[in-house]
Amino acid sequence: MKLEWSCSALEFKRPVGTSRGTLKSRSIYELALEINGLCYRAECAPLDGLSPEALDLRWQSVFEERLDQLCSREFEEVLLDLKFLSASFPSLAFAVQCVEAQLKNGEPGLCFDSKYSAGAEGLPINGLVWMGNEAFERTQALDLIRRGFRCLKFKIGVNFFGQSLSLLREVRDIAPEIELRVDANGAFSAEQAYRTMIELRELGVHSIEQPLHTNNDPELGELIRIAPIPVALDESLINRNPETSFDWLDLLKPHYLVLKPTLLGGFLSCDGWIDAAEKRDIGYWFTSMLESPLGLDAIAQYAAIRRSSKADVQFQGLGTGSIYRSETPLSYGKSLEVERAALWRRNIPK
Repeated sequence: MKLEWSCSALEFKRPVGTSRGTLKSRSIYELALEINGLCYRAECAPLDGLSPEALDLRWQSVFEERLDQLCSREFEEVLLDLKFLSASFPSLAFAVQCVEAQLKNGEPGLCFDSKYSAGAEGLPINGLVWMGNEAFERTQALDLIRRGFRCLKFKIGVNFFGQSLSLLREVRDIAPEIELRVDANGAFSAEQAYRTMIELRELGVHSIEQPLHTNNDPELGELIRIAPIPVALDESLINRNPETSFDWLDLLKPHYLVLKPTLLGGFLSCDGWIDAAEKRDIGYWFTSMLESPLGLDAIAQYAAIRRSSKADVQFQGLGTGSIYRSETPLSYGKSLEVERAALWRRNIPK
C-alpha cells in the first residue's frame, strides 16, 4: 500500500500578488493511494518563497526527491514520520493526513463528516480584494458588496495612506454594516503600523493581520499591547511548533491566529494551535493558500468542524473562487461553489 505522486502547473487567470511577490503560475503536487478500486487523493502544494520547503531556488528538485522517498515506503511507515514531515515539509504532512482521514472514513474525498461536507450547510467566508491599482480594487470591492458578502478582506502595504485608506472609507460609507479586515503581510515598521491602525480604528476595522515582519517579536509584542485594533498573527506561526509555543503566545498575547493547514503542517498542527488558542481566549480562523479545489475542499471540511466558537469570528478566509485558467474537477463527484457569501460543497449531477 504505497502512495504515488504527480505534478501539474496551473496558470492564474491574472497575476496574483502575495507577500513574496507576484505569481503568474504555480506547481500543484498531488498524492494518491489506490486501495480496492478506490483512489484517495490529496494536494501538497508549497507556495514558492513562503512555505518552509519552498525557500531555496532549487526547492522543487529537493521536494520531488522527498516525494520519491515517501512513495517508496508503505503508507503505514509514512504515517510514523508525520512529526518530521510537519516540521520540514508541512505541505506533505497536510497531504498525508488528508489521505489518512479519507481512509478512516472509507470514502474518497471525505476527510471530515459534517453538515458542510454533506452539502447541507455553507461555510461563511470573507470576500478577498486582490491587490492592484485603486480602480481594480474598487471594482472588486463593489462587486463583492453587490454579491452579498458580509466581510471583506483587503491587502494593505506601505501605500496605505496613498491608496487603501480612501478606498476603505468609500467602502465603509457604502456598506456601514459589513465587517472589514486587512492583511499587511509584515509590510510596516512599528511606527507605520500604529499610525495605520489608528485610521483603521476610525473605520471600525475588525482586525489587522501580521502588521510587522516575523523576525520582530519584541516590537510586535509591544504593538499588540497598545494596538488600537485587534492583531492577528499569520506568517509568525510558520516554522513554529504549537506544543513549544505556549510561552511565546503568552508573551505576545495576539487577539487572533490565522491558520493555514498547508503551511503549518496539516490538521494535527492546527489542532495544537487551536487548543493553545482556546485556553488563552484567542480567536482564530482558517485561510487557504491558493490551493486548487482539491486542497481547498479538505481545508474547508476541517474548518467546518474546528471553527472558533467566538462570536467575533464568523468568517473563514476560504473564498478564493476559481482563480486558475484551468482547474481539474474534483474526482469524487463534488464541486465547490460560492453562494450567498458562503462556500458550499455540492454534489455534481450524474
